[in-house]
Amino acid sequence: MTPNEVKAIAEASSREAVREILTSLGIDVTNPIKTQAAFAAFRKVVLDEEFEADQAHLRKWRKSVETVQQKGLAASVTVIVTGVLGLVGYFIKSKLGG
Repeated sequence: MTPNEVKAIAEASSREAVREILTSLGIDVTNPIKTQAAFAAFRKVVLDEEFEADQAHLRKWRKSVETVQQKGLAASVTVIVTGVLGLVGYFIKSKLGG
């Protein structure tokens, strides 16, 4: 095999591998103009300041919900432990004749 034949085989193989990967990701490799237009529209949405602000708001909302869940769990555990200690104290007091 000549170096040119090896190069041609390598280029064809790599081209086919890239085509398979892009197709498996849902990118239409048969119509590059349509694909470019779709990516341009997506880029316009993602780079929009309002979209960025919405994402920041959603992140703040998620963080606040996580904080509320953590604080709620801590409060629940505190109430349960306090109740159990109260019951233990009550039983000890009643057994000692208090």
